[in-house]
Amino acid sequence: LAIAMWYVFDESLEEFVPTFQASEEEATSSLGGLKPRKVYDPNDPNAPKELFTLSIPDRIDISSLFQSAGAYLVSQQNKPLAGSWTISQYGEDTLHVLFKDHSAMFSLDFGVALIEATSHAKASVVVERHTDGSRVASLQYMLQESVLLHGLLDYLSNVILNESSGGAEEEYVGHEMEKARDTLPARRAS
Repeated sequence: LAIAMWYVFDESLEEFVPTFQASEEEATSSLGGLKPRKVYDPNDPNAPKELFTLSIPDRIDISSLFQSAGAYLVSQQNKPLAGSWTISQYGEDTLHVLFKDHSAMFSLDFGVALIEATSHAKASVVVERHTDGSRVASLQYMLQESVLLHGLLDYLSNVILNESSGGAEEEYVGHEMEKARDTLPARRAS
């Protein structure tokens, strides 16, 4: 490992290197306290695949929704068989859900800024599938992931609509849930 060092005697020629922490705080404050959306290299085989993003109405508390969704997932971790899913918290606002065959997992990232066409930051939940990049998720995983996520969407819909003001908001939430369902590999059982 070679390290190049040089000295600059004229301070006006010295290179300015901003600190990472300041730029992260600046980005977070411009998003109203929400996390910036993660960007992955599209050519990276290890990058997660985004399944869907749900925008959350402003009146819903993201931390309460996070706790509620976590409790729901824990209640479902032994379906269809005991030990099928392992739920773990990563950081303050991300849940990882790992399937028993370890072929894949999905994550739910709460409080991510969703920038709409109006350039207004809005809270959202981003759901991504993670694999190791060398093999695809098993068929069993794909089917069970769909079952679990359809149930989670039903649950989140109920939580959000219970606090709904009705009318257009109900229609909007229903539309968001249907868009999310369309991205899942298996359809919901009727």
